[in-house]
Amino acid sequence: MKLALCILAFDNGISNSKNPEDRVLAAQYLTALAPLLARVVSNKEIKTGIDYIDRLFGQTWIVDLEPFKNAFDLWIEAKSELQSIQTE
Repeated sequence: MKLALCILAFDNGISNSKNPEDRVLAAQYLTALAPLLARVVSNKEIKTGIDYIDRLFGQTWIVDLEPFKNAFDLWIEAKSELQSIQTE
């Protein structure tokens, strides 16, 4: 599941980031992604969670993107995967 890989990639980015503000923001991303993962696993409605994560990523920014690039790329894949699950 791409969402789980995305979460792990943000966790890895936190470990590799040298920017304290980026680490704090990425930790907030993890906090926001966890309920979405729980909703997916529990077969609950996920559209609101997807929209929330998109807004969060769109209204905040990581200063040093390099440690988190893979996580953001995985989010794009995860979102596509989740939207296909949602429409089934």
